[in-house]
Amino acid sequence: MNLSKFIIRIVLPFLIAGNTDAQTNITFSIQQPPTPLVIDAGSNQQITEGTSVQLGGNPTASGGYGSYIYAWDNSAYLNDASLANPTVSGLTSSTSFTLTVTDSAGICVKQAQVLVDVIIGLSELQNGSKFVLFNPNPFFDFVQIEASSALYKVSLHSVTGQLLFVGEDLKSAKQIRIETGHLPEGIYIVSAELNDGTIQYKKLCKTATN
Repeated sequence: MNLSKFIIRIVLPFLIAGNTDAQTNITFSIQQPPTPLVIDAGSNQQITEGTSVQLGGNPTASGGYGSYIYAWDNSAYLNDASLANPTVSGLTSSTSFTLTVTDSAGICVKQAQVLVDVIIGLSELQNGSKFVLFNPNPFFDFVQIEASSALYKVSLHSVTGQLLFVGEDLKSAKQIRIETGHLPEGIYIVSAELNDGTIQYKKLCKTATN
């Protein structure tokens, strides 16, 4: 463990053997990590329902002081929430996992988040021959929605609920493309309503690069 020492000199005006100007040196030792703590929860993942995936980076943590304590939330879906690279299984819907890392000195603490997107089979909605597909996910400069029957309305919202795009009166189109290159990276909600009144929602992740 590296220690940087700082000396603070305090002059205390009290009488010692007739000397009214005594000096006392006080030394403080302050712990400073050799390098900053850096953590990586891993890239956003996309899996089909019933499959598993591993979280975390390579490495998941570096810097700070020595060994690390890992704590993932949503532990019910993890084989061990205290591992650097736990395995996710049993997801039936898209789920975000937040990782908290503390170094061995208990001084440096950081958090990171990763999204595991779950696809139900080949489509997001499947009822006989009826389907709605949202691709790609993660996306960069566009999102494409394709349906088995005519689309009536398509909308795109931010994760806070702000309406960013709406397409109505689609003239029985079964496919529509939404341009998203101007949007910042993050999580978005896309909804697609068919002419028969069926509505399907999908959580999508916007990446910083293609």
